[in-house]
Amino acid sequence: MCIRDRGSHWAADTKRTACALLGRLTDSNTGARTSTAALVAYHGGIELLVKTMKEASMEATFACRNAAYVLRNLARDARSRCHVFVSGAAVPLVTLLGCGMADGKAVAARALQKLSEDTQGMDKADHLRMKQAIGEILGVAKWNEPLKIMEELRRRARS
Repeated sequence: MCIRDRGSHWAADTKRTACALLGRLTDSNTGARTSTAALVAYHGGIELLVKTMKEASMEATFACRNAAYVLRNLARDARSRCHVFVSGAAVPLVTLLGCGMADGKAVAARALQKLSEDTQGMDKADHLRMKQAIGEILGVAKWNEPLKIMEELRRRARS
């Protein structure tokens, strides 16, 4: 293995580990805005996570799955949810849902579910735009009917 190959493997391992660590840190305390989740969102972490997912190759499947896990955790909060969506997370999440491993598909489905859920403290118009966009990306014609997006996410996560 040449030095260049070792460098790319090291970078992939570092991304995977960093995303896994952020997943653990954001999972335990996303409810409080003073938490790690708020710091990740405020300091550009969401954009980096989306970039990691978009650039993921087959070697970086775990990094992609771990980034999706962090995005799912961040999407629990209404204020971060819009930020996750506007950062372009929906498309790479749908990509992971379509071609990832079983656990990656489940994480992507849960993140997309969080993005499409109505939540207290979120502007209704923003929520409807997000839900419509996710429905369109998934190809759900009747996205505004209750549970249509959820049914499609479950179907894709199992396939």
